[in-house]
Amino acid sequence: MENKSLLEIYNQIKTPLELLEFMCNHIKFGFYGNNQIYDTSDLDALDLASDIYWKLSSPTNTLKLGYGQCFDQVELERDWFLSHGYFCMTFYITFLVENMNSYPNHAYLAFKANDKWYWFEHCDKANFGIHEYDSLGDLITDQMTKHVYSTDKFYPLDENILNSLHIFEYKKPLYGINTKDFQHFVYSSYDVPIVE
Repeated sequence: MENKSLLEIYNQIKTPLELLEFMCNHIKFGFYGNNQIYDTSDLDALDLASDIYWKLSSPTNTLKLGYGQCFDQVELERDWFLSHGYFCMTFYITFLVENMNSYPNHAYLAFKANDKWYWFEHCDKANFGIHEYDSLGDLITDQMTKHVYSTDKFYPLDENILNSLHIFEYKKPLYGINTKDFQHFVYSSYDVPIVE
């Protein structure tokens, strides 16, 4: 039997759960840059390389490589959900402090189906899955709470850092842009009000 490409398998996916299972089996966290793959086996190299070599992958490129950071994977997810008639939104959560920082940031996708909202999560293993909510506000608040909780376990957060937390709702960016251009695009997007 002939092996199918990831694109062929991807094109046969019918449900969000099938998409999540596909990503679990075929898409790893990392990216291709500087003629090599950077993945989670070397997080220090991944962090350094992502600032230097990473460029936002198209869904086709993510499928070709089988790798993507959360930003790349969200674009693959966006592609699937839009092509299957879902209304979806993408968000970026980050701590905006003046100097370079090691506080984690994250991109994720939310979609609406049958009057419910769902947080679709593949990259964040602590919160993996498809989570259901009655409202988009509940979804954003829950994801934010979990992001702050997991960050605080590794990087204790004081009030100043907590006050620097921002959530941006952003539209489809241009593929191929680098880290700096991606951040500029996101930071000029809608800054979601945070309710305490």
